[in-house]
Amino acid sequence: MSPLYSTEFALDAAQRYAESNMTATVRVSRLADPTLNVTTGILTADPAGDTVYEGAGRVWTVAGPLTMGIGDELSTFSSTFVSIPMSADLPHVDDLVEITAHSDPTMVGRAYRVMVVEAGSQIPAARKMQVQGIQAGPEWS
Repeated sequence: MSPLYSTEFALDAAQRYAESNMTATVRVSRLADPTLNVTTGILTADPAGDTVYEGAGRVWTVAGPLTMGIGDELSTFSSTFVSIPMSADLPHVDDLVEITAHSDPTMVGRAYRVMVVEAGSQIPAARKMQVQGIQAGPEWS
């Protein structure tokens, strides 16, 4: 069989193509386990956490924005996909994805919570995550 028809060739081509579309820079962090303050009774966790991956990523909106009332505040959510290279460590549900560089300056600094890490493709080209973000409303301080 010709190497042009091999699974390895297809996998390499798919991954190179996927990575060529990763024009943003993202940081994936895993939150530390929360600790209980016995005086206040409040659980706290380091929001920065451990960096799982930092580098090229692709970010694109799937659906949204969706506005929901939480208490007296209106909050805007968006459902988004983020992809990182297959060579990156496997992200987990509840990891935090922060956009650190993007061609659209309004994306820089946005943070998203990983809801789903997709798996099971015959030719996995990238680690694809469905993430959800929340944007501050004008009433936030």
